[in-house]
Amino acid sequence: MITTQAGVELQSFEYQPRSATYYARFDRETTAASMAVIGTMTTILDTGPTELDPLYNAIDVDALDNCIQGQVAGTDVTSVSFPFKTYAITVFSNGAIAAAPPPATSRAGVGA
Repeated sequence: MITTQAGVELQSFEYQPRSATYYARFDRETTAASMAVIGTMTTILDTGPTELDPLYNAIDVDALDNCIQGQVAGTDVTSVSFPFKTYAITVFSNGAIAAAPPPATSRAGVGA
């Protein structure tokens, strides 16, 4: 277990340099998905939770929590993706979080 600066316990946290993506796992039974996202972001950015923009500015936190916690175990995995800070966040109903740099936008033909 990893306790983040936000006081959130994550089951695991790792960085994959090849994809420049952070991965975290949380216990859906004891941790709300929104709190797991905050814990993940405070770890990535090495900052306290009050230094982050409010998560509710990026997504409806109640809807996120209900979607992830409401998923029945043993069914297909559901995911919710949204931008937060400079990351593309995906929260999975199996208790996984991926935080990656946003996809590069194609600039083909711009200024040509």
